[in-house]
Amino acid sequence: MFWKWLARNGVYLAAAPLLVALMAVTFPPRLTDGVKHLIDVAGLWEGRFTWPDQSRSYPISLSIRPDGGYVFDSVHRSTKGVVVLERGRVLLRREGLVRGVSLYRGLSSGKAVLLGRNGDFGTYLLNKVN
Repeated sequence: MFWKWLARNGVYLAAAPLLVALMAVTFPPRLTDGVKHLIDVAGLWEGRFTWPDQSRSYPISLSIRPDGGYVFDSVHRSTKGVVVLERGRVLLRREGLVRGVSLYRGLSSGKAVLLGRNGDFGTYLLNKVN
């Protein structure tokens, strides 16, 4: 009944584009379309690793070469491996271990952010420095 009234009065046609615009502003997309080339993630990334209960965190850095090689540094360890792109996701591989991270764009800054989880051990958030 309500929709018939809207359609009769022409409001329905005007309301649809406004509703779509409002949803796009209110719920902007966060996840990128996917990483297509290693050069898109190459460079220095810095951020923090945080425990699941957020009781502790420490600085981390990730340096990715254009050929896909990477070096991960933290106060606890330094590891080397290879970045592999799979279905738009960034996978960090080292000695039989694979960690997947997602590339996001910051809502306000528009800058690239790598966000990932290390099992039940915690999460890491890295911002691209250069």
